[in-house]
Amino acid sequence: MKFVVILSLTVLILSFFAFIGNRQFSQLFEEKEANSVAELQTPEIPSNLLENSFAINVEQNSYRVLVTKVANKKNLALIPNFTDRIAGEKLAQKNSCIRAINGGFYTNTYLPLGLFVVKGNILGEVRKSELTNGFFWVNSSSDSYIAKELPDDWSYMLFVLQSGPVVKINNRELTSLSTVNDESARRSLIGIDQANNIFFLSIFDQKHLLSGPYLSELPKVVKAVEQNTSITFKDVLNLDGGSASFFYTKNFVLNELALVGSILCERE
Repeated sequence: MKFVVILSLTVLILSFFAFIGNRQFSQLFEEKEANSVAELQTPEIPSNLLENSFAINVEQNSYRVLVTKVANKKNLALIPNFTDRIAGEKLAQKNSCIRAINGGFYTNTYLPLGLFVVKGNILGEVRKSELTNGFFWVNSSSDSYIAKELPDDWSYMLFVLQSGPVVKINNRELTSLSTVNDESARRSLIGIDQANNIFFLSIFDQKHLLSGPYLSELPKVVKAVEQNTSITFKDVLNLDGGSASFFYTKNFVLNELALVGSILCERE
């Protein structure tokens, strides 16, 4: 009987310490996991991005903007990454880009979500959607366009990219953008100014590199960019964003966290 009591007491004591240990381990794991998520959501913004970007305010929100102008439209190319699936920076370097930005949306099977044409090769078909409601193309004369409708003849186009939503068209801001499942995210834009110059833009949160404006805020974002620069856009198109947003120059890089389906690249 005495042996049974002692054995029972021993089991109780060991169970108590095991419970305490497991509880402490669980708390430690949860605390570590929470810290990891916080670090992922709020990474420190690199100094070179801060130095090469400028701040804008849209109502109560503060963002930073990276912008670069395409120097020679004749060297602009649309480069698919659906098969190679390599990092944006390596893709830009492989294609001798001096500046680049991510292209349009793609499916979870790595196919373009909308029209995607490069030198006559059709990799994606036209998609009717309120979100991907715009097209960007460059013709054989190196003229560039952003429009909501395509011309009938594509034969003279070097490339065509469908994306969206269109933020500004023919000097008119579109305030009723598709905002289904709208969320705060880093954004990539392509714009054409009054002199037909092409610009790549990336917008991210002032404090959180992975965050940025809502789609519904983009018209006000574009207006704030114009007010802080000498640029007046006539046309602006939204590209893929969030974790797939990518911005590249020779001096600094804003890397993507997910695969870029394609890039718009100005070659050397």
